[in-house]
Amino acid sequence: YEQNGEESRQKVGSYMASDKAKDELARLQAQCSAMRDVLASKRRQLDTMKPGERANFDTLEKSFNDRCIRVQ
Repeated sequence: YEQNGEESRQKVGSYMASDKAKDELARLQAQCSAMRDVLASKRRQLDTMKPGERANFDTLEKSFNDRCIRVQ
């Protein structure tokens, strides 16, 4: 009986970890989607950006590539 109780606790813990991972993935996908939208909008303005704005764009694009390319 004790072994079955431990197995049940492990299964519950596994399900909770799985739900947490799914929630984290959903959050990351939402962030990446928002970043993709901002980048698309800013990309249309590249020719008129000041150097500081371009630097911010480049930073956002690097962050997107680092975080999101594997998620798409």
